[in-house]
Amino acid sequence: MIEIKNLTVGFNGDTVLENISLVIPQNEITVIVGRSGCGKSVLMKTIERLFYPFSGKIFVDGIDIFSLKRKEMKEMRKRLAMLFQGSALLDSLSVFQNVALPLYEHTDLSEEKIFNKVTENLKLMGLEDVLDKMPAELSGGMKKRVALARAIILKPEYIIYDEPTTGLDPIIADEIIKLILKMRKAYNLTSIIVTHDLDCIRKIAGRVAMIHEKKIIFDGSYNEFKNSADIRVQSFMRFS
Repeated sequence: MIEIKNLTVGFNGDTVLENISLVIPQNEITVIVGRSGCGKSVLMKTIERLFYPFSGKIFVDGIDIFSLKRKEMKEMRKRLAMLFQGSALLDSLSVFQNVALPLYEHTDLSEEKIFNKVTENLKLMGLEDVLDKMPAELSGGMKKRVALARAIILKPEYIIYDEPTTGLDPIIADEIIKLILKMRKAYNLTSIIVTHDLDCIRKIAGRVAMIHEKKIIFDGSYNEFKNSADIRVQSFMRFS
């Protein structure tokens, strides 16, 4: 379980998120929604400790991540994967090398075992024939799937998806959503999805938390969200 307590985050004195609290339940999908620029991605990167808050705490299974030393946080990140919005593949590395990178960094597995794990994960993504391709040779949807194969290679307990369907055509976006649901079921992942894509929110139909004007203004089920009488929620549903 991830607990966010009284978190305030900003840059150069400007506040992006103000005194927010949220519990992300174990083994469920939580969708963080809100309009572009509202601070969704900032929240996710703070959970990964890529940003430090002005105040507040984040606990992962009761551990305050901001109290961890660098080596301890490196171990925590094995449990807390992230799929970045732009996939964040390394252009100079092949698909195999991109997916294998966490195994080389964090394990002492043999070359044979690394090869087997990488090919197994790529097969799960329907990409068993792209091992030697470079990122520049891949479509946007293929890059997302390669990045997802890399994100789950260490079998994390938590995974954060930052705008997983942004920039994809509807058919490919639907494939990515199906993969997200498949991964959660296959690995019993606690999944956090940051998005403003209404179709993605509807198809995931998980628990929803909405950020508006630096605050979390809604936290509940998808059915409660879509039927909310809050004018800010209605406006988001109508115009996003």
